[in-house]
Amino acid sequence: MKHNVNGIGNIMTYNAAVVLIVIIMLITSGCMQQEQPTNRESSDNILIHNNEADFKRIEAFISRFEEGKGDYILIISPTLEGGYWIYDLSIERKQVIIRIDTTRDAYSTGEIVKVVCKGISIETEHTKEEGTRRVLEAQHCDGDQAVEKFQVSVFD
Repeated sequence: MKHNVNGIGNIMTYNAAVVLIVIIMLITSGCMQQEQPTNRESSDNILIHNNEADFKRIEAFISRFEEGKGDYILIISPTLEGGYWIYDLSIERKQVIIRIDTTRDAYSTGEIVKVVCKGISIETEHTKEEGTRRVLEAQHCDGDQAVEKFQVSVFD
């Protein structure tokens, strides 16, 4: 009885080659760096600086609302006492849903309020004390609190 040793050796060599290729692929894929998105509109929906870049993102949000497209931003506003109010804004079905989280401000009510608004816009105000400022306003809101309009954020 004769065994075909060459056939078994070829199969083992083939299997070893496949295993070696898989190991090399795993090692090289782990060493590759993924590029992070650099486009502000696609990567930064958290507004904390209240600066011109944040204002441009607000303008883009309003444009998307007017076009009937979805969008999402988070505005983190410090209070005078040092706490924060978090405004979570999303566009859904031609409405702006706003969640206002005051739980991080020791001097507020410490609750989360949700309102659904039919409009959002930027209004320009002129005062002697503060000069010109741009105000993000939500209009025609119902939900936990029903209001005709209220200020969401101010850009000096």
